[in-house]
Amino acid sequence: MAEPQPRRSLINGLPTVVLMLAALAAAGYGIYLLVTNQARTIGIFLIGIGLVFLPIRIFSVLGSLVCIGAGVYFFALYGVGLQGVVFVVVGLVGLADHARAVSDERQAAARRSD
Repeated sequence: MAEPQPRRSLINGLPTVVLMLAALAAAGYGIYLLVTNQARTIGIFLIGIGLVFLPIRIFSVLGSLVCIGAGVYFFALYGVGLQGVVFVVVGLVGLADHARAVSDERQAAARRSD
């Protein structure tokens, strides 16, 4: 039977705290842009970027999906444009990174159990 692993801390030092604050600031500014109706697509994208950089996996995956949704929304409004492509690519890269991290964790768990 595998021995229990210690709980992982979400905050691993000052760089993580700074990254979390920057992510929350980006998401907050995106919410502000949406509420004031100033920039709808950039606001949605900033919320997604803010969520992507949080160390909680479910929020990061949700942020990647929000970025992809912002890109699709941009395509629907304006047709194909560089901004929409960038939004979708950022979301796909975020999802691929999370899939790689899950795969690495499963491989490490399999090696530990051997």
